[in-house]
Amino acid sequence: MKKCKICGSVDTIKKFQYFKKPNSEKKYSTINYKKYNRNYYKCRKCDHFSGFLKMSVGNLYSSEYNNAIYSGMLKKNFNKVRKLPSFKSDNFYRVNRIHKFVKQNKNFKNTKLKILDIGSGLGIFPYQMKKKNYHITALDPDRRSCDHIKKNLGIKAIHGDFLKTKIKTKFNLITLNKVVEHIAHPEKMIKKVKKNLVLGGIIYIEVPDISAQKKGKSREEFHIDHLHIFSKKSLMHLTAKQNLKCILIKSIKEPSGKFTVFGFFKY
Repeated sequence: MKKCKICGSVDTIKKFQYFKKPNSEKKYSTINYKKYNRNYYKCRKCDHFSGFLKMSVGNLYSSEYNNAIYSGMLKKNFNKVRKLPSFKSDNFYRVNRIHKFVKQNKNFKNTKLKILDIGSGLGIFPYQMKKKNYHITALDPDRRSCDHIKKNLGIKAIHGDFLKTKIKTKFNLITLNKVVEHIAHPEKMIKKVKKNLVLGGIIYIEVPDISAQKKGKSREEFHIDHLHIFSKKSLMHLTAKQNLKCILIKSIKEPSGKFTVFGFFKY
């Protein structure tokens, strides 16, 4: 029996177990695939899927992550994603729903918003937000991503692990797009994000949705780099523990086919 990593309940059940890499999962040089062994436990209380690794994986989230996901070709892959038609672009809908939320939020009227995007990767999201005239700062643990964002996109970028990086600026909006699922202790991330928000500021969170379980355990949502797969209930629990007020939460299926939960939470 394993504890749920979000609500702490011990009322969990082993849902998926893996003794080899799913075919669709990226391969990482830091992993010994002869000892591949991991599983997910589902919480009966909040429906959260907690990932447990019985193997050493090293650091998947800096240079190694970009090597596996983008083959080191950041600019080329950025341009490839940027040219996707809107109906095939997850980011197109992400930017539009955030833009719509900002325009409808009374607290943001007549305010020059300062936005921080944590885990910017290729920089697609900050690039599109900049095109809508938002003042946005990117943050990523991979120096190459930061260099690409600064040099090719003209956007301020901070290199570092957010949990270990001191940032003096306070922001009106902080975005976590497909980031929280990679963090061993998500509550530490949300707690630190609050410290960089102005009072009344908003956190936008986007994470994999447990609805993907209906399609089987080899889905991208259940790949090795995802330590958490959320339900609306577990995302609500995570944010409520930090006294954040839920303004909107929703489950969607994105153009890419990913099952996603997103939410706006007020400090």
